[in-house]
Amino acid sequence: AKIIMKKRIIIILSVFIAILLLCIVTYKKQTVYDKYAKIEIKDQNHNFGDISINDTVNYSFQIKNVSETPFMISKVLPGCTCTAAGFTKGIIKTGKIAIINAKFIPKSTQLGAIKNTILVQCNAEKGVVVLELSGFIKK
Repeated sequence: AKIIMKKRIIIILSVFIAILLLCIVTYKKQTVYDKYAKIEIKDQNHNFGDISINDTVNYSFQIKNVSETPFMISKVLPGCTCTAAGFTKGIIKTGKIAIINAKFIPKSTQLGAIKNTILVQCNAEKGVVVLELSGFIKK
């Protein structure tokens, strides 16, 4: 009876050790990216030209991830209430493009040359990317 009990203990310990070793071997650390993503922006300073006070300008900024590090946008902050902006949420992988859709609706007080900024909080090198919409508003 003592020999059978010892065999059971040895088998239980062997199975426990095998499971432990399997867990150790298959454990994957979560990949942590401590580098900044490198990006390219097509037309970072977009000039929409001359528009009327009654016009609305829609423009899509394109930000391409040109690094191995995944690119992510956390917030997009328009510089004034006359601009609304939406953006691609989620992880932008290598070679893929994030889109920032900007919509500019001039106010009656905004005549003449204007320059409006959109701040993009992201994991690019400086942490914030500045996009610009500019043009001339006439009556």
